[in-house]
Parts: sequence; C-alpha cells; structure tokens
Amino acid sequence: MDEAALNRELGEIESEILQLKNERLEIREELKEVREDLKEVVRILTEAKGSWKTLAIIATGAATLGGLVATIIPLF
Repeated sequence: MDEAALNRELGEIESEILQLKNERLEIREELKEVREDLKEVVRILTEAKGSWKTLAIIATGAATLGGLVATIIPLF
C-alpha cells in the first residue's frame, strides 16, 4: 500500500472516529433528557398516588353519609 492510500485510509478512519465521538455526545445529551423526563414522570405518579388515596377517602365518606341518610329518611 502506498503512502497516499495509507493517508487517505487514515483520514477516513479519523473522520469516522470524529463522527462516533459526536454521536456519543448526542446520545449522552438524549440520555440526560430521558432521565429528566423519567424523574418528572415519577414525580407525577407519586403525586397522583397521593391524590388517588385522597379521592378514595372522600368517596368512602360520601358513600357512608349516603347510606346513613338512606337509613334515616324512612324513619320520618
């Protein structure tokens, strides 16, 4: 292999290495964004979990009150 072909091949390899480094940086940025989005999803689910419990307590109280009213009304 002559020197010109060797230099051309080295240039192609350097170009591919640079492209791979750039892709790696892009992947790191995307991964960082995915992690941030995942943290947001976990936060929302945690809040929804608490809200769900509150809603269940309110529904139980309303059902109990409705049962009491339905029991008391026929007495009058």
